[in-house]
Amino acid sequence: DDNTIYGLYIFNIINKSWRLFFKYPKMWWLLESEIVFDNIRNKLYILNWHEGPPRTFRQIDMITKEIIDDDDDIDDDDEELYDWYTMHRREANIVNVKDDIHLIGSYESNKHTKYNKTNRKFTEISVFEEFDKIHCTKSVYIKSKDVILIIGGFVGDESKCIGVREYSLNTGKWRKIDGIEYNYYGGHALVTTDEKHIILAPSKSNATDGGWSEATYDIYILDILDDGVYKMRKSKIQIPKAPKSPGFCESNMAMCALTGNDKIMSEKLVYGFIREIIGLNMDEISMDIINIVVLFNNSELLHCVQIGFGGEYHHHH
Repeated sequence: DDNTIYGLYIFNIINKSWRLFFKYPKMWWLLESEIVFDNIRNKLYILNWHEGPPRTFRQIDMITKEIIDDDDDIDDDDEELYDWYTMHRREANIVNVKDDIHLIGSYESNKHTKYNKTNRKFTEISVFEEFDKIHCTKSVYIKSKDVILIIGGFVGDESKCIGVREYSLNTGKWRKIDGIEYNYYGGHALVTTDEKHIILAPSKSNATDGGWSEATYDIYILDILDDGVYKMRKSKIQIPKAPKSPGFCESNMAMCALTGNDKIMSEKLVYGFIREIIGLNMDEISMDIINIVVLFNNSELLHCVQIGFGGEYHHHH
């Protein structure tokens, strides 16, 4: 569509509307991208591999809208270096840890690295010695435990899944979480505000017996309340499906996010809404009733934007 404006859009959860925040200066092919936000520096980091030149790691200043490409000094005609960048960023995963950006694995890497903001390069932290590569995993940082969790993904062969692993920033070591099977990859991993649960919405199941991986719409909950004792359960709710596009295989392309995870701000918004409805005289209604309204409306919401592979279906649930 020639009238389409490509860029970053922001969703207002109050009036339930989208607005254009940042227009791409050129057409960016952001297939299989990873995005994290640095709320101290107000920067958005985008990791991407599927485009022409190796412009694969970008910083966007959310105040000035300035764009920084970490690969600006790379010769676009250097095919060997381009291939290296493509393979070592493809299907990698990034996570914000104390406002440091960590990159874990890739299509051709078994390394855990951290982004150096001074020289704009990734430096090695650790290596998964038992694997040649580790990719399509999802990672989250749990502040209360000071750990990184990687969930799902595989180690080259799509039938060999990773499961759940934990990295302690105190010890600098990874460990496998035993007793949990999670044979999926891609999609999203979202941490609840109280850091008691991780909502998992994978896009595909790992292949078995040399077969093909299949699209999945299941949602899983990883309970992480008890230190070191994690439990996985399957939700009764599924991700809404998009109609199958002619000429394309079935694929779950949903984008997921949690909103309402700022408890204080959410309470203020609900109280403000009640005051607008009943007027300034709050004495006319019992505070017990107001508190019940706040309790049931001050909750986190899971948003799902389902995208058809052919590009003709975009529904926000």
